[in-house]
Amino acid sequence: MLDQVLTATLMLFVVLDAPGNAPLFYFFTAHLDPSERVKIIGKSVVVASVILLIFTLIGDLLLKYFNITVEDFRVAGGTVLFIYAVLGLLGKTPAEEV
Repeated sequence: MLDQVLTATLMLFVVLDAPGNAPLFYFFTAHLDPSERVKIIGKSVVVASVILLIFTLIGDLLLKYFNITVEDFRVAGGTVLFIYAVLGLLGKTPAEEV
């Protein structure tokens, strides 16, 4: 059980790339006071935790309702990550789109 939690935590850390996204966060919040940035970080953590908890509890039911297998979800997630990787190799980032 602990091994699964550790693996899932490490996977989330690698996929979400928090250290790599820190400069983007600073860029988008450069005009805010430090106290407002802290509030935004706190809200972000709470919202992300709630979403993670909801999908942990009812994720399987949701996938079954829409008739999506875990393998389908893995392929879709891999495709999205592949697209972001190719865009990164080409020097394009989602932040440039804004």
